[in-house]
This record gives sequence, structure tokens and C-alpha cells, in this order.
Amino acid sequence: MIKMKCENPNHPGNNENNLGEGHISEVLKEKGYFVQSSDIINRGYGCVIDFLSFKPNKINGDIITNPPFSKATDFLLKSMEILEVGSKLALLLRIQFLEGVKRAEIFKKYPPKVVYVASRNMRCAKNGDFKNATGNASTYCWFIWEKGFSGNPTIKWFNNEASQR
Repeated sequence: MIKMKCENPNHPGNNENNLGEGHISEVLKEKGYFVQSSDIINRGYGCVIDFLSFKPNKINGDIITNPPFSKATDFLLKSMEILEVGSKLALLLRIQFLEGVKRAEIFKKYPPKVVYVASRNMRCAKNGDFKNATGNASTYCWFIWEKGFSGNPTIKWFNNEASQR
């Protein structure tokens, strides 16, 4: 799935914030990308930075992450503030992120360029601990923003190959 986000191999780098155990960072590194990884707590991978309190002028590169749903809007707004025009933001979120009056207003200002919807429900587990995970599988999406994009989002689907059954 991360391959869809990596459309520009000449881009200077990728930033994974809220990295957890580094699963997204590792896939990007395997594909040859330079990755700066961080999280609000020390998980033994990357550096410790509170992304929402971090005050860079701009980030040169893209941001890709799976933020806590309760902070997803904050991650979106912070990212759009610090990204350079043309840079991308990719957030893995439940499809319900499309709902809400407040977010509808935010989407008018920052429309996603592409929304990749999972064809099959997926389960996410904190720290990759599926043995102790609670909750049911949900429909997840990769929401992709490109700073400066205006227009209507394109909707595409992923994880619908028979080999993933």
C-alpha cells in the first residue's frame, strides 16, 4: 500500500511521525527512500518528537503516518501548515474520517487528492499486538493530500487481489 504514496522517487525524503514500531518506515527504507522517523514516546526506533508541538519552518519531503484517530485532524492541519507546496501527506485512517461538519470545512480548504479505500476490512493493533487487540476489523483508507492541490478527490481501492485472501 505504501507503494502508492511513493509516486516521486526524486523527492528529498519522507517523514513518518507517530511511527509506533517503524513498520511504515521500514517499507519505505526497503524501497530506497530516506526516512526520518519519530514518535512522541521512545519506542526504540527513530527519535522522540511530539509532532503536534514541533515547530519547524517547513518540512522538505512528504509525511506518511497512521496517527491516533482522535488526533488525525490535528495531524492533518499541522502537516499542511509545515509542508512545502507540492509535498504530500498520507494518513492511514478509518473511512469515518470523511464524516463530520468540522472536517467538511477543513476538506474545503485542504481537499485530499486521492483516497485509497481498502476493499477488505482490516484490523490495526496498538504496537502490532494483535493477540491482545480489541475491536473488530474496519474499513481503512489512505488519504493522500498534496499541498496546493485544489479540486475533487479521486477514489481508488486497494487490497482487493485474490492473493490476499
